[in-house]
Amino acid sequence: MRYQEERTFYRGFLIVFGVFATLIVLIGYWITSLNHGYLAWAQAILIIEEIAIIAIIWTFWRYRVTISGDFIIFGYGLLKKKVSLDDIVGVDAVKLTGRKIMNFGIFRKPNLSATVYAAFAENALKLAVRNDDNYIIASQSPRELAEIIRNHHKH
Repeated sequence: MRYQEERTFYRGFLIVFGVFATLIVLIGYWITSLNHGYLAWAQAILIIEEIAIIAIIWTFWRYRVTISGDFIIFGYGLLKKKVSLDDIVGVDAVKLTGRKIMNFGIFRKPNLSATVYAAFAENALKLAVRNDDNYIIASQSPRELAEIIRNHHKH
């Protein structure tokens, strides 16, 4: 059983963020280099900051929902969650109506006691997981995804 969908962030926004943040880091690096080595420790911090900028861009470049074998994997880059289909005890289609962070990212909905993985979509699927947190995952076709999960439990 296989399923995969992918959604990208506004890549132009990420590129502008990366260029702007890199320019700020380069200016800081240039200023610290004018001090004849007295601020070498600051240059190391700036290099670490540039690595963090690249990691943020790489992480949020693409949102994926994949069913492979007995697992559903969803999330962004390094921030993925892997849940066994056997541990899912409930599946419901829901609407993401909040405008928190442009309806993009990973955030908590305490009133639903769930962690939301959103990607500019209003359509989503609420997964109730045994002995774990509940998840709301954005999906372009939540009904198809719910059907695949339900069919897995029938077998």
